[in-house]
Amino acid sequence: MRICKFCGKKMGVFKNRHPECEKVHNIKMKAKNTIAEIEDMGKKAVAEIKSMGKSADSQLSSNSPEDNITDKVISNITSSFTSGKEWDNYKNSTRGKYETTPDKMPVSKEKLIAKLYTLLEMEDIDIINKINSLGGHIEFDIDEFISWNTQPYRFLITSLRQLSKLGHIDLCKRLFPIIDEYIEICGDPYITQIYWGYVVEIYWKNKNDTESWDNAKIYCNSMIEKSKSTSEFIKNVAGYSLPEHIGYKRMIRILEREKDFEQIVKLCEKAKSEGWKGEWDVFIAKAKQKLTKLK
Repeated sequence: MRICKFCGKKMGVFKNRHPECEKVHNIKMKAKNTIAEIEDMGKKAVAEIKSMGKSADSQLSSNSPEDNITDKVISNITSSFTSGKEWDNYKNSTRGKYETTPDKMPVSKEKLIAKLYTLLEMEDIDIINKINSLGGHIEFDIDEFISWNTQPYRFLITSLRQLSKLGHIDLCKRLFPIIDEYIEICGDPYITQIYWGYVVEIYWKNKNDTESWDNAKIYCNSMIEKSKSTSEFIKNVAGYSLPEHIGYKRMIRILEREKDFEQIVKLCEKAKSEGWKGEWDVFIAKAKQKLTKLK
């Protein structure tokens, strides 16, 4: 005689469970699998939002729109399991419509994945998977993620910050050509500013190298040239208050090194008039003091 694995009572020799126990067992297993699928969907949603809003750290300040994207969307997704009204209100808001808009894809997702495997080494893919595993809480796979993510290019952009922070500068630079294709067609000034800001910071890490210094200046100038239209887009289309502007911030440091204090004053006045976050009056006062000493 054998013992039923479900109820513990004796049963026939060639069975593992009583027929009635088998039915209950199957029902429980089906429920368990359903719950696991729901939990997996939740993890994927959180992974997408984390990557979309702040791959690990935000390029901007701690109360920047990028942080707000992550915090707001995660809050709404978790609350939507019990209340759909808040989620619906968010999706219909100016900010919600902007944050949930799918990427304009320059190529199909299949071709995007193929490009990644062409331009990157397998160890690079492993690094990206690791830094997006939320500290090992999920098993992140970039192929699977891109296949269902509606904003795969934004994910690549926000991944640059953590990759750079961990010292994977060459890997960041190998991603630039792929992201540049997206920037050319996306038509989104704010996403473009975030990306160019990351590029500036990546080159800034090696600012003592002439080529990196020149590249940082080029991207700073590009950001500043579009700063007014970008500020209007962020306020009116994305629905955010203006954050810190990396282009102005780094360009002022560059001009300080080059002792071009007159240009610093002009840039600070321009940034202030456009509404960008920063202590512009302080910078203006310091630059004018140095101009006075030079005369």
